[in-house]
Amino acid sequence: MSQGTAGKLSRAWLAAPAVGFALVSLTVGLIAKRTTRSPYSAPFFQLFFSDTLHMKVWLVTIALLLALGQLLTASRIYQLLRFPPPGVSTTWCIVGRAGRRS
Repeated sequence: MSQGTAGKLSRAWLAAPAVGFALVSLTVGLIAKRTTRSPYSAPFFQLFFSDTLHMKVWLVTIALLLALGQLLTASRIYQLLRFPPPGVSTTWCIVGRAGRRS
């Protein structure tokens, strides 16, 4: 197999997923365009949020806080941040308990 043939073959393998994705997305788009959407009279479930946008904001906020907790406990494990101070026992400290659970 020559270098030119290998280059064409690898380009074909790279283009195949893109073409497949384009065909699937076009098919889904055409099917969705032809279906009629009738609005529901009542929502499926009612939470304490007034709108779905408010729910998304709360969920993203919670996810960001959990991610921040993961980063803080990981930095403590790898000793990038040194908290609590060296003389304090981590047994009763909330950082020690959170680090074991996260």
